[in-house]
Amino acid sequence: MSKRRLDILTTGGTIASKARGGMLSGEELIADLENIFPDVEIGIKDICRVGSSQITTHILWEIRTSVQESFYMGADGVVITHGTDTLEETAYFLDLMSNSKVSKSAEAEEDVSAFGQSIPIASTMHEVDAKIHFGPTVITGAMRGFDDIGYDGMANLIDSCRVALEPKSAAYGVLAVMNNKVHLAREVTKIHSWMLDAFDSPATGPIGYVGPQGVDFLVNPPPRTFCEYTALVPPVDLIKTGIAFDERMVRMLVEGQSRGIVVESMGYGHLPQRMVEALKDAIKSNVPVVVTTRCLYGGAPAPGTLIDAGFISTDLNGQKARIKLMLALSVTNDPSEIARLFAVRP
Repeated sequence: MSKRRLDILTTGGTIASKARGGMLSGEELIADLENIFPDVEIGIKDICRVGSSQITTHILWEIRTSVQESFYMGADGVVITHGTDTLEETAYFLDLMSNSKVSKSAEAEEDVSAFGQSIPIASTMHEVDAKIHFGPTVITGAMRGFDDIGYDGMANLIDSCRVALEPKSAAYGVLAVMNNKVHLAREVTKIHSWMLDAFDSPATGPIGYVGPQGVDFLVNPPPRTFCEYTALVPPVDLIKTGIAFDERMVRMLVEGQSRGIVVESMGYGHLPQRMVEALKDAIKSNVPVVVTTRCLYGGAPAPGTLIDAGFISTDLNGQKARIKLMLALSVTNDPSEIARLFAVRP
């Protein structure tokens, strides 16, 4: 019987960090895994070694391409190690792209420089012209560095490998595994800046746990609908509102050629009137506006609809709404069509 194959893609982050010296390579990071999983062939790919606050659209696309390549080459599961600051955004981006087509192109990758970001618009797998479905895909990290007392990285990595080697994990989409808990990419968020138990899914809670007996899923897989996104389109901007906010920031973003604006409203979609008027003007300037809430629970009214003011409503948090809008702009700039994309999960 042939061994199962598990690919581990590393990007840096606290899980690979030491107090002194550079970040660990993938080989250094997973040194003990082969003893823990003797019946599994483990492959390693170092994508980058950065703190996750330095992740760019280019790196996001490279992670996605690498996951596609792993499954195209026969991997049974993939684990991505990542810094925790933006782990949820990468997880959600990958989830949205987990049933996408590899473009057949003469150019392996075209980088268009815009606003300090590179925009990859085609996969490096230029020989392939087909959809590649992600198998079990897990992203994980650590809250303590490799040489800190109580390093949690190896435990999270082992748990993630167990989830990625569980075939039924694929039906849930991309999963985040931290501190024995399994979270949907759409729901997970970082809720504490330094505690070990830093991640939660406020709307749903974790969908499973990794324990001594293996992986235990608590709920059935949710319905999932996909769109064929082709790029991450920047700049899309995120504004958090507060008392006495006015129109200045919105007008500055429109004048600065923002392609879309995500607004974290107060409460249940409430915004200062001067800001509302500026956002309406943004829509007239062909800049789509997505409204969510700064609250941890609830979203904005009627998620996935185009409300009377012309704003697109969502129950995603601000940072994930921004990722989805960046992808949506690769296929349409029509607010009603963007609202349709926001109406479906993931």
